[in-house]
Amino acid sequence: MSGRHLAIDALRTGTPSAEEVGAFADGHSFPLIEGRSATFVWRGQADAVQLRHFIYGLPAELPFSRIDGTDLWYCIVDVPEMSRIEYKLNIIRGGGGEWVRDPRNGNLAHDPFGANSVCHGAGYVTPSWIEPDPEVRRGTLEEHVLADTPFGEPRRITLYKPARLRPTRRYPLLIVHDGGDYLNFASARTVLDNLIHRDEVLPMVVAFTHPGDRLVEYPDDPRHVAFIAETLLPWLEERLPLYGTPERRCLMGASFGAVAS
Repeated sequence: MSGRHLAIDALRTGTPSAEEVGAFADGHSFPLIEGRSATFVWRGQADAVQLRHFIYGLPAELPFSRIDGTDLWYCIVDVPEMSRIEYKLNIIRGGGGEWVRDPRNGNLAHDPFGANSVCHGAGYVTPSWIEPDPEVRRGTLEEHVLADTPFGEPRRITLYKPARLRPTRRYPLLIVHDGGDYLNFASARTVLDNLIHRDEVLPMVVAFTHPGDRLVEYPDDPRHVAFIAETLLPWLEERLPLYGTPERRCLMGASFGAVAS
């Protein structure tokens, strides 16, 4: 913002007609990126509108302002260049709020809970390491079921083996909580193939786990600890040439998966 002239300023400084509001709303793509400023807009009747975002260091809810005499709401956020932000809009009416995706933004990111709208800062480029590369040798994915577990029921494991895995060398091990989510929503196999091919990470073995009730198992369940340390790890060591030292092993997860890690 910092004194920069923005497209919405013409509406904020006067009393715009319905035609002028419509021309602005329909004549731009949103969020409207102008340098480091991103202008989010929403049209409709509401008591309040909020931007619900996932930007570390800012309040989780940023308020929209309404242009007097119109149904146009707007929120201006400082967005670093080449950044990527997921968000929703919270439309508040009658004391209750409804989270919705931005109806003016077709750019979506999908996750296990649905989808979020996505804002790209100026100059953003999709990282090449998440795109399939025909020159890259692909690792393999294998499905396994461990029948005897501390949970008293089987657990499925998806095992990633790097291309050209050799029994004569040792490999680091990564164990991923909520493994199916990383495979389905984060292109984990493609990312691993690309980073290994580019020598940005060492060739590694990755065990993608699939929980039962993660809300029970992940926070502080001794059965989960026993499953990782006493069931899964020995099972992997029996079948694969892994390093046996802590510095070559890692646990990974998000949200409760991070708590479990």
